[in-house]
Parts: sequence; C-alpha cells; structure tokens
Amino acid sequence: MFRRSSIVIILIGLSLCGSKTAAQEKPLTFWELMTLHNAGSTVISPDGNWVAFTVSALDTSSMKSNSHIWLSPADGSIPPRQFTNGSSNESSPRFTQDGRSLTFIAERGESKRQVWRISLDGGEALQMTHFEDGLPGTPVWNRDMSKFAYTEREEWPDEKEREARQKDRDDVNIVEEDRVLHTDIYIYDMESGETTRVTEDDYNNNSVVWSPDSRWLAFTSNRTEQPWYNSNNDIFVVSSSGGEVRRLTSNTGSDRSPSFSPDGEWIVYSANTSAGRSHEDSDFYIVPFEGGEPRNLTERFNFSAGGRVNFTSDGRSFYFTAGIKTDTHLFRCNVARGRVTQITTGAGSYSGYSFSRDMESAVWRVTKPEWPGEVFAGAPEGEGRQLTDLNPNLREYAIADQEVISWEGPDDLEIEAVITYPAGYERGKSYPTIFVIHGGPNGRHSNSFNGRMSQMFSAEGYVVVGPNVRGSSNYGTEFGIADEGDWGGKDFDDIMAGVDYLIDEGISDPDKLGIMGGSYGGFMTYWTITQTNRFKGAIAHAGIVDWWSFWGQTDIPTYIEYGFLGLPWETKEIYEKWSGMEFITDVKTPLLITHGEEDRRVPIPQAEQFWRGMDRLGLPVVFLRYPREGHGIGEPKHRVDLYRRQLAWFNHYLKGEADRSPDGRY
Repeated sequence: MFRRSSIVIILIGLSLCGSKTAAQEKPLTFWELMTLHNAGSTVISPDGNWVAFTVSALDTSSMKSNSHIWLSPADGSIPPRQFTNGSSNESSPRFTQDGRSLTFIAERGESKRQVWRISLDGGEALQMTHFEDGLPGTPVWNRDMSKFAYTEREEWPDEKEREARQKDRDDVNIVEEDRVLHTDIYIYDMESGETTRVTEDDYNNNSVVWSPDSRWLAFTSNRTEQPWYNSNNDIFVVSSSGGEVRRLTSNTGSDRSPSFSPDGEWIVYSANTSAGRSHEDSDFYIVPFEGGEPRNLTERFNFSAGGRVNFTSDGRSFYFTAGIKTDTHLFRCNVARGRVTQITTGAGSYSGYSFSRDMESAVWRVTKPEWPGEVFAGAPEGEGRQLTDLNPNLREYAIADQEVISWEGPDDLEIEAVITYPAGYERGKSYPTIFVIHGGPNGRHSNSFNGRMSQMFSAEGYVVVGPNVRGSSNYGTEFGIADEGDWGGKDFDDIMAGVDYLIDEGISDPDKLGIMGGSYGGFMTYWTITQTNRFKGAIAHAGIVDWWSFWGQTDIPTYIEYGFLGLPWETKEIYEKWSGMEFITDVKTPLLITHGEEDRRVPIPQAEQFWRGMDRLGLPVVFLRYPREGHGIGEPKHRVDLYRRQLAWFNHYLKGEADRSPDGRY
C-alpha cells in the first residue's frame, strides 16, 4: 500500500471555478473546442527561476496546428509570454546549464529539423546543428549539455541505388529485408559538430539515458531470436565512447525506461514479467550499475509504476507519476524501504514534471474535469502556483459537469465510468446517452477535461459515459487481465450493466442510446451491435471485426496472441467466438464506419469487411475513408469533417433530426 501526503494548489486570480454567471450559460461550441490552446512539454531552468513550455493551437486561417514555446518566471511575478514564433512547430525546450538560454527543435528557413538556441534576453535563434537530412530524433542531453545522444535507423548500403530503382519503377519490397536494418545510438558533440556512432551491432537500441558523469549510456534492447514477435527488452550499458555492450537485466518480460541514481552507482527501471501481456502492471526495479540481482521497489504499490524517474538530490528517493483509476498523480518512492507516498490528490491529471538542479523546484501540468491543461510551478511537495490561463474564453461558456460513477458488473466486479452531463442537466430527466468505449483494451477514461468527445457531445444535449470495463489499466493487475481470452465477453456485459444502471437511475433514455469507440473501442462497437439492438446509432473508428485476419495484418500480433491465449490455429475457437463478422446478420443498428487509409495498427480491410457485409445485407451503413491518415485522424480539416459527421449521425438517429449527413452526401 502507499501513504498519502496532500499538495495544496493556489490559483492566483486565475481560477476557472466559482459560481456560474449568465454569460457562462452560453453553450460551448464546436469551434471553441477545436481552437483550445493546449500546454505541452514543460521544463524548469537549473536554478529554478524560469519555466518554459510549449503551447499548441489550431490556426483557423491556415487550418494547421502550430506549437510554440512560451516563457514565464517560476514565481509568476509577470504573466507568461510567447517566446518563439517561427513558421513551423517549435518543440523540446531545454534550458542551458547557466539558465541564460534555451535550446529547442524546429525547421527554419532552408534548414530541416535542427537544434536551435536562443538567449532569454531575446534576439535571433542560432542554429546549433547541421544534419543534412534533419535531426533524426529527440536529443538526449548529457548533464552539461556539451553533447547529446540520439538513435537512428540504419540506411541500406545501396540506398541511392534503391532510390533510383524506385524512381524507375523497377523496385520490390521484401518484408524480411526490413528486419536487417537496426537502430543504433549516436552522440553529437556540440563544440566540434562531429557525430560518433556508439553501438554497431545487429539489434535495435533505444530509450537511451546518460550517466551523471557522462561516461556511460544505459539503454534498452530486445536481443531475442525473433524480437518482432515479443517485447522482451532488457537493460544494457555501454561507454559513451563506444565499445563492449554489457547486459544488466535478463527478465523474460519488458525492461524499459532506465534512470541513473545521482552517484551513478544504481539504475532504476520499470518492468513487467511477461513479454507480451501489456495488461500486467509494471514495477520499478533497482540494479547495481556494475551488475547484480535487481530488487523490486514497488511490489507493495497496487498500481502500475512506469516511465522515467527523477531522483532526489541525495539519491534516497525518486519521484514518478502513475495512473490511479481515473486520475494521474505524483508519487515519491523511498529506495531503501520501497515505500511509496502519494504527493498529489484530487480529481484530474498531474503530469509532465521537470525539476530544478537541487530538486527544490518543479514545473508540471494539471488538467481538471472542468478545464484543460494549465502549467503550475513550485516546490514538488509544497504549494503549486498556476502560471497560465491558456483558455480564458472558456469562462464565457457552460462547461458540462463531470464525475466518476460506478456500477456492479458480472462477478460482483465494481466498474467505474466517467460521466459527463449535458449543459443545464436536470436531475430526474432522462437524456439521449452516448457510450464511448476506450481503446486498448487496456486503455482507460480519465477524469480530466475532454473537449473532443465529452464536452462536444454534452454541449449538444447528450449524456456521455466512458466506462472503464475489466481489462482497463490503472485498476491493478487482477482487473487488467480479467478479460484475457474473453474480449467481447464480460467486458461487453460490463457495458450493458452500465446501460441498465443509468436507465434505472433515470439518467439515460432507453430509446435514445448510442455507442462509439476507436481501435479496441471500435471492435467493441462492432461487437456490441452484433449482440444487441438496444443502441439506435453507432460509430466505429479503426475497429477490428475479424481477429484471425487481424492477427495477420496488424503490427502487434503478439499482443493478440496473449489476449486470445495462443496463436490463431491453436485457439481458433476463441478468435472466431469474438469476431463480429461471425454475427453480422444480427445487426440492426445504423452504423457509421470511419477509418484512416494508412492505418498500420488496424489496417483498413477490417472496416472494408464489415461495410461490405452490411451493405450486401441492405443494412444502414456509411463508410468514411480518410486519405493519408493512420490509426487516428490528425489532419485538422479531417478532424473538423469527422466531428461534424459524428454529431450529425447521432443527432439523426438518437434525436430524430432530419439529416444524418452535414453536407447531404449520404
């Protein structure tokens, strides 16, 4: 178990809370949600005096999303200001060690993606790197910022010849050949501008981190015989000048995210024990730099512990963030005792922590149910001061109320859900309700501001319900693996138990129910409408309909093998039992299918199969294919189009509005 230590948040005149005024009753519009300013990566200067962070927003004139760097004194003595304003995105801010300049990544002028530096006093940014084809990845700086490490995939020795054949249309792609190319670690020297290759072997090397004295690098690598069929990463170390690679761990599961202790004598990393079961909670382990038996530090912590850690100055403890059911909080772990203490409390998400050199100051992001992410600064375990007010216009609108509810699923299992009520919600009155099913299946719905789905639909008069059914993350390993071999079984029953609960509570109108989801949520949407006709409209994005064919198409086949307890020919009955295509003749619910044409995670033939079946049966179905899009829809104009069509679909089938298409095309 873990102890709780509360943290106080002071909002210095920037609070978005308080009683609603008449102006705040104005309905939240689709465009307000599309044009929200979003805080991204946060960083504090070594002396703790300054804070830099990225802010991204949609430019409605160009319909492009841009990211720029903002600057603020950590004490909030003056308001934050936009510090960069290039024509392209600027990202990954990092203070120099003297705290007088910032480095960042951007494309400027004729230069492709490079590292730039700018003085806090202002002036023109100076280009610090000159990679011919642009910086390959994100720099991992050493302590004094004289060098940075990065990873890059090898090129073919005959790359130019291959390009010529492609141009001449005399080319062929051999799948097995792609496995020959590997990712190696490189170091760029800021003074000389020279690049040194650190690893030269036949493996993929990633997640690199420097030792405090810059003499060593720790990294992760999967060195099994068939690394493309498992996630058995281990931790390795190598001299920063290159040479022999030394293995530190040999766990059968995935070891990742190494971090050095301040004295360089220990490495903390996160791991689970299964090479393919991502539902299993992770723990933090510590291992001597010279080698030895790893020790589990968080075995008494009931939730998943992962990601990079930040050691206190004395090395006796470290900070980390972790999801606890619907929230995300900051924790401190005592290395000697393995005792975990919760630092932040309350609803919402606390993330993106960056610490000063003495670990006495920090900057982080806070997202609450009623407002998007804002930047805070202060002592890690003391008072936090809100530095930003990125979306003051939200105070003019009626923000939908949101809370966490629960009901009982099969086996008396408590199922939580994040529910968002429509603006002007009246208790005792039933409303059209949309169930939004998360991906994964080990994703989760968080109790944070969700403009893209919850607030958008709530502004249209819907109750929006995000159930965290069995298999969801951040509820413990037992809950997370409760759906193995049963994808579409009791997790589906969990959803339907929620439907009954909300109807019994008088919240949901039984004749105006909708369901939607993406990825695994897309599968569950397809699956649900083959099992029940209680939903009047459905929207499936990037979902799976046939698990056998999906195993052969996806880039994560091993994940499916663990979910269905074997290979398709070993547990054929399970793959077929939970495939929606097997039951397509039972569908009666009108379905909107949306899918990216370049999706590698859930390739578009999955959507094509279900559309063909429904269309052949003469059932109400519309299929939207988005060019150039992958697993999610990213291009701003496509996102606008998608949201307009989703709203129109539900407004037609759940609320009886005339047009199911916003432009009359179907």
